[in-house]
Amino acid sequence: MTTDQNIKRTAEFKEALEIAENANKVEDLFEQYSPIELKIEDALIIFVDQVKKWTNKYPPSVRKDIDLLFYMNLQDVYIQYQGHALPKDNINDLEQAGWRSVSVVENSCVFVVFANESAPVFIKEFAGIILK
Repeated sequence: MTTDQNIKRTAEFKEALEIAENANKVEDLFEQYSPIELKIEDALIIFVDQVKKWTNKYPPSVRKDIDLLFYMNLQDVYIQYQGHALPKDNINDLEQAGWRSVSVVENSCVFVVFANESAPVFIKEFAGIILK
């Protein structure tokens, strides 16, 4: 994963321009892209840690009425998953946190990790399912 800290603002543009000006064929302009694959189980660990941070900020009386939504945008990271069902590991921790629901939006998929009985129907019906 990369960050934008300590990057000269025009350095990447100048480098790309030089490559384009010196290109003899289209293939000279191709760049290698190798995203990091993150297993869905490891992504859930990240979410559980984030839920714990937010849980400490709100009392149970507030959490019970909140649908927590995470937007995961890790640069050059691709969540690797098989099928359409979430693994059950770590979900018990989310249930114990007392949120009405916990969902995740990611570049290639969306999933509702947990939804209790008071969550809206359109959230509950997708609990535990990965949508592409």
